[in-house]
Amino acid sequence: MRRARVLQGQPSQQTGVSVSLPSPLGGWNARDSEAAMASTDAITLDNWFPDVGRVRIRNGDTSYATSVGDSAVPTLAEYHFGATKKFIAAGSGSIYDITGGGSATPIATGFAVNRWQTTPFNNRLLMFNGTDTAQSYNGTSITAAGWTGTGLDATKLIQGAVWKQRAFAIEDGTLSAWYGAVGGITGSMAELDLSEYANGGTLKSVGTWSRDQGDGPDDLLVFLTTAGQALIYSGSGPEETDFGLVGIYQFPPPVGNRCMVSIGGELVIITSGGFFPMSSALAQQFMDQSMAISDKIRGAVRVAAQDNASLFGWEGVYIPGESKLVFNVPNSPTTFVQFVRNTITGAWCRFVDRNMLTQAISNGVLYGGGFGGNVWRLDDGTIDTSQTVTAIRAEARMAFNNFGVPGQQKRVTAVRPYLSAAGTLRYSVGFDVDFTRRALEASLHTVQSDGTPWEEESVLWESWDVPWGTGGGSISQWVSFGVMGRWLSLHMLASTSIAVEWFSTDILGIPGGTR
Repeated sequence: MRRARVLQGQPSQQTGVSVSLPSPLGGWNARDSEAAMASTDAITLDNWFPDVGRVRIRNGDTSYATSVGDSAVPTLAEYHFGATKKFIAAGSGSIYDITGGGSATPIATGFAVNRWQTTPFNNRLLMFNGTDTAQSYNGTSITAAGWTGTGLDATKLIQGAVWKQRAFAIEDGTLSAWYGAVGGITGSMAELDLSEYANGGTLKSVGTWSRDQGDGPDDLLVFLTTAGQALIYSGSGPEETDFGLVGIYQFPPPVGNRCMVSIGGELVIITSGGFFPMSSALAQQFMDQSMAISDKIRGAVRVAAQDNASLFGWEGVYIPGESKLVFNVPNSPTTFVQFVRNTITGAWCRFVDRNMLTQAISNGVLYGGGFGGNVWRLDDGTIDTSQTVTAIRAEARMAFNNFGVPGQQKRVTAVRPYLSAAGTLRYSVGFDVDFTRRALEASLHTVQSDGTPWEEESVLWESWDVPWGTGGGSISQWVSFGVMGRWLSLHMLASTSIAVEWFSTDILGIPGGTR
């Protein structure tokens, strides 16, 4: 391939055919053959979020809180009852108040484990970790929850949920669930023995499934075992005559203790075979991969689970204000990526260079627990303050495309990405050819935004019917090429500290070229 260069006007090669490709709005595809993907899909989509009508480079992060101990921060939780809102974090054997940001204030110390699962109930935040005695936070102080019960080891309570105004908790390594009195935040708990129905394994998680996006009489109680069985109960409470087992449904084995994610009225289960909505359980007894919301990235989920299912960090968080569903995925004990879904379009991407052990929302804002006692405000700004290299590196490899003539050679002479950027953008663009990866040039193209938003350009955009951005100026310069093949995959790479959106790309080529 000859060296690509930026052309200030039209390319010198005027003959041939010009086609326009939308940006990879279909998102990341880790399921289909590279020859069978839709033209708007991407083989790689790292740090590009597939929004409505365009893809955009994800936002960065800024420092929020420090001195949450001096090592990992694996727990963040919001306390919100009435007008009182607090934000807490756990690290180095202590629990800290980080409500105001800045240097954290310890409120409880002396714990053996920092990985707490939390459940809000009756003006308290109940906290479980399977090693330390369960705790209770009232917005000011943290004390032992004081749960007791015949045969109960309160230090083994590892996760809780609230159903029918009762606190439920599961005992780690057993098939025993425990529940308190109506409205009770301490005191005696009764056992609910699930060994009669579970087919092996132990309890992994407990949660509730609303189905109607609210707390109502038809809410269901869901227990999940390490073997992937979901035991679903209905009724008015465990001591009422209408309490009973609705059904037992089989999922792949769940991954991590934080394997349940509530999204409105839906409950999503994180498993080794994908991320499954609980509503799919009603469709058939055994879950097929195609029923997972992660079906389109099933290959990536499967590999991640095979390699790292035992590592801490698997969890999900729903960000309704940004239509994002974010799944944290560990690559190692200290490195993490996020599989991110646009909840409007269903398109996926992957966030990289965001090493957070946990993510949580407080007061509508997304935060991440990192290392060195640091908590970061995520999706804030345009640089990664948490990383050594602060510029955000965004890479996209679009689906291979034969442009309707799979057996014919095509010679690309120039490309013109349509971008919007809030300043000067440096990027690389190239092509993978005939299912063979090709390295991009080391040098980046530098282009300057003209300051004009796309909706003010003299181009007929009405047929797109999408809300164009207004935060940056338009960039649309030709880059000359000399690449030839039957199947071509557009490869875009940007390393930037500014906001960037990508709408489409014009490709100028000559069909029927020879080698």
